[in-house]
Formats: sequence, structure tokens, C-alpha cells
Amino acid sequence: MDRRTFLVIAAAFGIAQPARAAPRPYRLDQKTSKVGFSYQLNGQRITGRIPVKSASILLDVDHPSRSKVEAVVDVARANAGPFYATSAMKSAAVLDTDNFPEIRFVSKRIENKINGARIDGEITIRGVTRPIALSATVFRQRGTEEGDRSKMSILMTGRIDRNDFGASGFSKLVAPSIVLNILTRIELDES
Repeated sequence: MDRRTFLVIAAAFGIAQPARAAPRPYRLDQKTSKVGFSYQLNGQRITGRIPVKSASILLDVDHPSRSKVEAVVDVARANAGPFYATSAMKSAAVLDTDNFPEIRFVSKRIENKINGARIDGEITIRGVTRPIALSATVFRQRGTEEGDRSKMSILMTGRIDRNDFGASGFSKLVAPSIVLNILTRIELDES
């Protein structure tokens, strides 16, 4: 995407364009952010949630390629919807949370796209690391003034195949594709 197209998109989101700024640190608002996922259980779509344990975010809205994200989620505290699905998800046959209580994501490349950004990174589940691509859109948070970059929301979506990570238990009941729907709310870290 060329600079002019990005400026038009940024203007649509109400994000002002200062002269080349370096990536800035942001902190995650854990209470209002959610790492959501959905899956097919016996042909029915079920949604779940995983709390974020930690996140390191360096964001350059003008030049997303200079941005970096690392996040760790606490799968030991995840909720997969029905109690029996949560128990099965945490079992040794799926995520094995006794031995692998966290999932880790590290961005490797972030690029502008006409409708947002693409984040290429690596995700580690059950000690297995694989590449993942997320689509991302940045929004100015409701209640902030146009051009204010101190509080933003980022919607990221993607998909993984749980079999790629050895989380293949209960395959007759649960489809292999897991859809990620991650809404993060971030605030500029002035400290």
C-alpha cells in the first residue's frame, strides 16, 4: 500500500499523521480486552475466551512495519463455553494445560493492507511453534478526540488448525479449525 492510500485510511479512522515518529510503547487494558475463539462442537458453533497474562506492544501507526507485539495468554484459565468442553480443552488430549499453561504469540512482520494490516508471527501452543497470519484493524477508542492516539482498539482475526499443535483430542466431536477473534484495547504507556 502506498503512503497516500494509508493516509486516507488513517484519516477515516480519525488518526492524525505527525512527522515520522518512532514506535511507542502501549499497555494492554486486560479488563476490556478479550482473546476470543470459536470452534465447531458436534456441528454447533461454540465460543470461548482466554485471559491475557502479559503483553508487550510497540506501535507505530504511521509505519506499522516498525511495530512489534508479544503476548502470552493463560490457557489454564480459559473458558471454552460449556463446562465439559472447557475440561476437555484443558486435558492432556488437547491443550494439556498441566504441562503447557500458556500460549505465546510473537509478531515477525506487520504490513499495511488496503483494509487494515496483516500481522505475520509465530504462535506457540503445547510447546509447538508455527507461523500464523492475523488480519488487524486499528480504531480510535470511543470518547477520544480525532487524532488522539493515546487510547486505541485493535481487532485481530485469524485461524489455526489445532492438529498442527498436537491438540487433536476428541476429533470425532470437535472440528480441527479454531477461529480467533481478538479485541484489544491499548493505552499509551507514558511511564
